[in-house]
Amino acid sequence: MAPSSFVHLHCQSEYSVKNSLIRVPKLIKRVKELGMNSVALTDDFSLFSAIKFYQKSIALGVKPILGANLSLTSKSGRYDVILLCQNHQGYLNLSEIISKGFLGQQSFEGPSINEQELFSHNEGLIMISKAIDSDISKLLLANELKLAEKKALNWKSIFGNRYYMAVQRTDRVATTGISKANPRSTVRWSCCSSSTLSVL
Repeated sequence: MAPSSFVHLHCQSEYSVKNSLIRVPKLIKRVKELGMNSVALTDDFSLFSAIKFYQKSIALGVKPILGANLSLTSKSGRYDVILLCQNHQGYLNLSEIISKGFLGQQSFEGPSINEQELFSHNEGLIMISKAIDSDISKLLLANELKLAEKKALNWKSIFGNRYYMAVQRTDRVATTGISKANPRSTVRWSCCSSSTLSVL
C-alpha cells in the first residue's frame, strides 16, 4: 500500500487489558500493511510494552512513538491526558512520572499523579488533552467555556507548541458539544478516534 502520512497517536495494547485486545506484533504488522510510517502506543499508566514495541517497530521499518495514557489529579478532580515522548529526555521524564504514580497513594481507580508533577517533568513530552476524559473536555461539557479556555492556555504556557487538544466526532452528544468549541486558535488540535478496542 502507498505510504500514508496518517499516524495513530492513541493505540493501546494487551498491556491495557481493561481497554484493548491488540497484541503488539499484530499492531505493527497491520500498521505496515496499511502503509503507515509511524505509530504511537499509549498504554494506561505504563511503559511495559516499550521494549517489545520498539524492537518490533524497528524490525519492520515503522517509527515507534512511545507514550502513555495517564490520570492526573487536581482540586477539581481526576482526568486523563495522553503523553508522547518527543526525545530521550521525554522518555526519562515519562518513566519517572509513571514510577511516582505507582509509588504514591493509589485509589481504587488506579495510580495517578498530581498536576505539579507533570509541570515539573514536562521537558521532552508532548501533551494531548483527550476529547472526552480531559480537564478541558469536562469543563466544556459543563459549559464552563471561560474556565476551559483559561486551563487550555495555561497548559500551552507550560508545553508551548508541544500541547494539543484532541477533537473527536462520533455523533454522540458529548463529542458534538466539544467539537464546536474553539478555545483560541493558538492551541493546536489533534483529531482522534478510538482504536483501543480494535482487534487488528
